[in-house]
Amino acid sequence: PEHAGALSLVWVAVFAYPVGLMALNAILLYVAHGAIIDGKGSAFEMRLARSISFLYKEYDVTCFWWEIAEMLRKFMLVGLFVTIEPGSITQIVMATIITAVYLLVQLNAKPFKNPADDFLAASASFALLMLFFCSVIYKYIALTDTQAIFDKMSREQQDDYGVSGVLLSGVLFLSVLSGVGVAAAIVLLEFVIESRKLAKLRRLKYAASSKWVECKRLTKADAATHE
Repeated sequence: PEHAGALSLVWVAVFAYPVGLMALNAILLYVAHGAIIDGKGSAFEMRLARSISFLYKEYDVTCFWWEIAEMLRKFMLVGLFVTIEPGSITQIVMATIITAVYLLVQLNAKPFKNPADDFLAASASFALLMLFFCSVIYKYIALTDTQAIFDKMSREQQDDYGVSGVLLSGVLFLSVLSGVGVAAAIVLLEFVIESRKLAKLRRLKYAASSKWVECKRLTKADAATHE
């Protein structure tokens, strides 16, 4: 009875936090999408767009909704799939498919404003995909290494279908490390290129603090005042 009572409370929490928060953010972004994309809208929409800017400010205008995609992926991989045949290969295969589809969409959408962020995000998604893929192989190894199965296999089958767990671990480690390494190299290259561009620009510095002078855009009211 105590378990049944706790379970009902858990379902309330699930719909209130992961599902409810994702739905609320989606509704807020939808209501303010005109102000986000075009910078135009009613006073309420403009205020709403400014107040929820933390949801979309890192993304391109065309992908202002990407935070919802991130929340959906986390909800499915961390929450939903935990309940689907726990410990089975079906569970891992479904997670692998979702991760692969997400990576495909991510590579085509390139949602971040900063290209370096796109590379880092894609590398993280690739590392997650490799983790799930290798987990499928680990499940396969656990089956073929069973003595009853191994004894029924011929020598050729043992050679063809035998997989070294150590070798697979090495492949997983190197693939993730190489993906992160390539992303880090690209980010460093982007940083060097941007630094060289900034060095060639004529910019003002404060004599006292040596900080760059940031020029703000004038509003229409400011421009009229100066005129």
